[in-house]
Amino acid sequence: MPPNAQRSGAGQKRTRRGASNNARSAGAAKRARTGDASSRGARREARRDTSNESSGDSSGDSDSGSDDGDGDDGKALKLPRMPAPEGVPELPSELQTQCSKWLSSARERHRDSSQRFAAGVPPINEDRYQAMTSLVRDPLWSDADTAALEQQTQAMADFIAARKRNSELDQLWRLVPRLMKCLPPSLFDGNDMAVDSDGNGTVDIGGTQMANPVWSPAFCDGLRHLVVHPFFNGSPALLAIAMQYAVKLRTNDRRQWPLVNPTTDGFIDALATAFRAPHPAQSIREVHTSARRPFLQQGKVLPPISALFREMEESIRIPAAQSNAASDPFAPYTVTTADLKGVAKAIDNLHINGAPALWSTELNLKWVRSGMRSNDLPAGVAGVTRAIQKAHRRSVQAEILQTRRPPAPSNVSSSSATLGPSQSSSGSNSDLAGAQAEIQRLRAEVEAARQHDAELGRLRGEVEAAQQQQAELQRLRAEAEAAKELSARQQAEIEKLKAENSELLRDAAYDDDFDGYDGDGEFAGDATPAHSWAATPKSPPPQGDPGVISAVQRDALASATFDSMWLNAAVVSERQPGRLCAVEYRLGRSMPPRQWGN
Repeated sequence: MPPNAQRSGAGQKRTRRGASNNARSAGAAKRARTGDASSRGARREARRDTSNESSGDSSGDSDSGSDDGDGDDGKALKLPRMPAPEGVPELPSELQTQCSKWLSSARERHRDSSQRFAAGVPPINEDRYQAMTSLVRDPLWSDADTAALEQQTQAMADFIAARKRNSELDQLWRLVPRLMKCLPPSLFDGNDMAVDSDGNGTVDIGGTQMANPVWSPAFCDGLRHLVVHPFFNGSPALLAIAMQYAVKLRTNDRRQWPLVNPTTDGFIDALATAFRAPHPAQSIREVHTSARRPFLQQGKVLPPISALFREMEESIRIPAAQSNAASDPFAPYTVTTADLKGVAKAIDNLHINGAPALWSTELNLKWVRSGMRSNDLPAGVAGVTRAIQKAHRRSVQAEILQTRRPPAPSNVSSSSATLGPSQSSSGSNSDLAGAQAEIQRLRAEVEAARQHDAELGRLRGEVEAAQQQQAELQRLRAEAEAAKELSARQQAEIEKLKAENSELLRDAAYDDDFDGYDGDGEFAGDATPAHSWAATPKSPPPQGDPGVISAVQRDALASATFDSMWLNAAVVSERQPGRLCAVEYRLGRSMPPRQWGN
């Protein structure tokens, strides 16, 4: 078959396939508009009713990975193929095939990641959940105390039971135990923090102001975006550090910041040292910068928490003056919805070399929700309500037990340490005195820490001065060694010059026998040179004979300082080879005769 015919046949096949696909799409769309939608809705309502009957509540929030609860079986629905909207061209069949492959690949990757999530972060079992919510067994606690506690917290339990439906709160109470291994209030109670969820931080229960355990939907939504994010790696302490830093920035808090390092990285230890004392003259960002500087100077890589702090400093507005809470040294860090959103925004803005460093908080929350199931504890709205009630009772029990335990050894008097929590007004006065003594002790510790810092700075200065002196001593020692070497070389040169001078003087020393020299190259009278070779005509002096003065020796003699000394030297006359002629030479000034040898 010719190539053109083959291409024509292939084009006809694609046309027929596209027409068939369009027909199937139209039929599927018609079914979706008629019976399929109603059947899916009926199935959804049936599952919802069954879930409500089993859990004893009327909630439709299942946390099953999708907002409408259709994913309880863990499989994605096979949606019918819909025709393209009017005015929008339909994708070519080749692109439809590629999109289908891409969707299949994405579904497979999601299934694999969900399995990894289930294996890495399994749901908590009943025993662990009961250990989180039940009252603590303690020798200082009795059954009578439990009955009294039930009566004391009944008003709060009724308030919690009457709460409005809050799907964000319900989901938060399922996410935190699974990912953080604790209850949501524990994220704040044990980290010197309080909650102000959109202005309803406290409620009036029986004329008593209490912390509201029912947080607002916006606050719960902001918190669940953080607890599920891998940046905090399931660490409540690391999440608490980020939330506290957001509060410090928002309130311009320049108090000391007691930090506990939950990681193996030394940067948080350096940060804790930098924030150990109040810093009224330094901003929070300046203190953070001073903690970063030594690591950068040593070429070390800073941890991600420092990069998160930098992003928070850029995104959170810092007021010019401190807030009232920030001026109280014992006030807790009150976390608001804006603080949670500030931390989430900083995580979303983290970049490395211009590329996003992490998944966004919104995308990560959707991924985690897709791996959650409706049977995660606490199940249902009623289960969450009971969990909040039990968590409140447990919190009140912890406060009572704290008052019954003897305080740590301090300046508190022994009489106040033995008083119980339910005694008369004298006991209250003793408790107040003990609290004041504890405050004085803490202030003394702060002052001691400041003095310790000053002493440490002084010692560091002394060490640096000693190091400088040591370096100066090493330099002087090196210069002394160099001077010794130079002196040795100079001494050797002097000895060498002395030896050469002695040799020159010895070679140039003659008797006064040359006084008969008549100036014409002849000896007058019986004047005879003292050297035996001088009388031998036509025989040059032997090589190296001291009677011959070379040019080098002549220059050396000329540079000598014996100006008062006269020397006689015998040289070979150029005009009369083999004959000797006496030359009178004075050190320091040459008097060349007519015949002068080379």
